[in-house]
Amino acid sequence: MRCAVEQQAVQPLGGSVPQVQAQPQPLDGFQTNPDTCAIIVAGGRGLRFGGPRSKQFVDLCGLPLISWSILAFDEAPSISCIVIVCAPQRMDEVRAQTVDILTLHKPVYFASAGATRQESCYSGLLRSPQSAQYVAIHDAARPLVTPEGIEDTIARVRAGADGALLAHPATDTLKIVEQGTVVQTPDRSCYWYAQTPQTFGREAILDAHRQARVHALVATDDASLMEHFGAVVEVVATPAANIKVTVPEDLILAEAVLLDRFAKAATGGEL
Repeated sequence: MRCAVEQQAVQPLGGSVPQVQAQPQPLDGFQTNPDTCAIIVAGGRGLRFGGPRSKQFVDLCGLPLISWSILAFDEAPSISCIVIVCAPQRMDEVRAQTVDILTLHKPVYFASAGATRQESCYSGLLRSPQSAQYVAIHDAARPLVTPEGIEDTIARVRAGADGALLAHPATDTLKIVEQGTVVQTPDRSCYWYAQTPQTFGREAILDAHRQARVHALVATDDASLMEHFGAVVEVVATPAANIKVTVPEDLILAEAVLLDRFAKAATGGEL
């Protein structure tokens, strides 16, 4: 992430790093056409993470974890606005701890989370402005997304794809197991780990969600929903660093990645 760094120290998990304030800067190779609404889904309870707070709001390098996604989307030139989907009783907290303390340049709206991720995404879609041609749906638990990755998915859809998502090719050997016994070792070259953001035409993904509600269809992500109705969804290769923070150990890795980005930014290196 290309950010201007102030010299005001904050206290992360493993030491102090500079506070980051988002300053919009042009990204080489991307057109500036704010036609996409970002939908950041933060409705999950994070039961595997543990602790008294939802994982989206735990401290990561001095800011609530969700803040890093907000900053990335705010910096992406194609993003016109941001919708944060969270529990209604947490909206004031999220606004006070993220939106009100960050230097943002895009309007931020809120939508109520549903009982499932799919319902939360639908709520966010309904809150997105009709003027948005595209939507980029993102898990708040993925704080390491970059403006470049966001722009890459939008560019694919602008070029004609029904949808595009960040993904990382599988590197581990995969096993198909039945009742504790390996029955097959598939070719891993065909397998990718799906990530977010997942970007689509706003009306297309909204229609897919409406059809899913009519037919009681439940999908694991928005790309799967689109695929079910015949859409062609493309993958955009991304580094494995775009992790989803699921357990406390993931937070340590996320902090290490951010510290490395801070160090490169301080020396003028690529992030």
